Amino acid sequence: MIRCVLVLSLLLSAGALTPAYGCTCELPEKGTSTRKAVRTEKARANAVFAGAVISIEKRSDFTRVAVLRVESVWKGLGRKEIEVTVFTGNGGGDCGFPFRIGEKYLIYAHFNSSKNLGANICSRTKIFAEAGPDTSVLGKPFKYQ
Repeated sequence: MIRCVLVLSLLLSAGALTPAYGCTCELPEKGTSTRKAVRTEKARANAVFAGAVISIEKRSDFTRVAVLRVESVWKGLGRKEIEVTVFTGNGGGDCGFPFRIGEKYLIYAHFNSSKNLGANICSRTKIFAEAGPDTSVLGKPFKYQ
């Protein structure tokens, strides 16, 4: 009887489980120099720029949209684009980048399936104050404002 109850409770609890999905990033090979990693990421990105987040909107359970005021551009944006919208996930396993209003970032953005610019934790996107090694490799940007 105890064995039957144990088997039944295991079967019921197994049915309540849902698949879990985690973020999986392709990391650079071990020993890759910063210079090579930055150049590779810039080549893969559709846009590379620095900007400050002026708003964030949650669009769904899976999507957040950050609007950034562009300050510098290394690749992919026209000189007249002062504000750029960047899509990302909400975090918690979907690779979403944790943008914060008022913070300045170096963004390596890629077009998503809807042709919107997107950024995530798998790219070299980072807080601008920590981007010194990247900006040294990227060189002189096009200045805005």
